[in-house]
Amino acid sequence: MGVQERREREKEYRKNQILNAAEKLFLMYGYENVTMDGIAKECELSKGTLYLYYKSKEELFYTLVIKGMEILISMFREGIKEEEDLINKMRKIGKIYLEFYYKYPGYFKILNYMGDHKSFNRDSVTGLESELALKNKELWSIDVELLEEGKKKGIFKKDFDSFEFSLMIWAASNGLINLLDHLKCNAEYLREKDVEDFPFLKINFEKTIYNLWERLLGSILEKPEINLIANENKKEE
Repeated sequence: MGVQERREREKEYRKNQILNAAEKLFLMYGYENVTMDGIAKECELSKGTLYLYYKSKEELFYTLVIKGMEILISMFREGIKEEEDLINKMRKIGKIYLEFYYKYPGYFKILNYMGDHKSFNRDSVTGLESELALKNKELWSIDVELLEEGKKKGIFKKDFDSFEFSLMIWAASNGLINLLDHLKCNAEYLREKDVEDFPFLKINFEKTIYNLWERLLGSILEKPEINLIANENKKEE
């Protein structure tokens, strides 16, 4: 291994080390309560060394958001390749989003961060904001393109706005997964207390998310006589 290659590897290692520390602290204490001093301490690096790699905590946060979006986009692209049927491609997107929540809980929470954005020093992340906007556009385009294709093929109705429907399905999915995450935490607490008669202790999270997507997709089918949920339940039997 040459000197230059070794330096590049060391640089990449340091950057990942810092990102992992920042992710841990953001999730543990919240964005507003994390400082560059705290991140440097968590990494066991000097503050000066930290600033060689990242100029601000805004840059670190945006970098984590972009990385999370890249992972999610890649999961979507690979997942829908496995399906030939267009409706199954849409189904797969819903399943993959839940898989993303399970596999990358830290990134899921960072992507859903709802803190006070006024605290961001946007001047320090101008380039990253542009990159984030492009990632957002790419992410939204995945299901919008499938919806438009479905309209052209006569699978979906033509009297709805694809972007608006995409917004609705993502808002519903996000809200439901966050709610289920909250219920899951409560369920674990109640089980520790030997309380077993709460309804949400019996909730099948995967099936609930799946049924949400089925009902929303069913609302835009050109042929509403197709019962998506019934068909899928037959497969499970």
